[in-house]
Amino acid sequence: MIINIKFVHLLKLIYKFIIMKKLLLPLICLLVSTLTISSCSKDDDVKNSSTIIGTWELVEIEGETTATQTATFNDDSTFTLLVSIVVNEETPDNELVTGTYETLNDLVILTKGIGEDQEIWSYKFLIDDNELSLTSILDASDTSVFTKKD
Repeated sequence: MIINIKFVHLLKLIYKFIIMKKLLLPLICLLVSTLTISSCSKDDDVKNSSTIIGTWELVEIEGETTATQTATFNDDSTFTLLVSIVVNEETPDNELVTGTYETLNDLVILTKGIGEDQEIWSYKFLIDDNELSLTSILDASDTSVFTKKD
């Protein structure tokens, strides 16, 4: 009789194991697939205008031009760019540029003026923490790096 009780107990354990295995395996698969899907991210995150909105100050500029620049991108898709160029430590030559902008993936397109006076500048942009890099589409060596002011 003792053997029969142990055998019955063993059968119950085997039955529970089979039931648990049937339930556990799908649960494990579901958990693994959920973690896999939720941990995926796009390598090319789409940039939108809200990431570039704010005031940015020039940190460094590549190329031969030395200037102080402050760029402000507003949430209404307008921008202002204050450029101050100092030559031989004389009084700075200031220029204020205004216009509109739009972003598309990693591009920002700046439009200044209307009609024949219209100028369009296109830059690849990258935002890393509080740093904005703008690289000219026409000249990859023309890169300006700004830090967020506000």
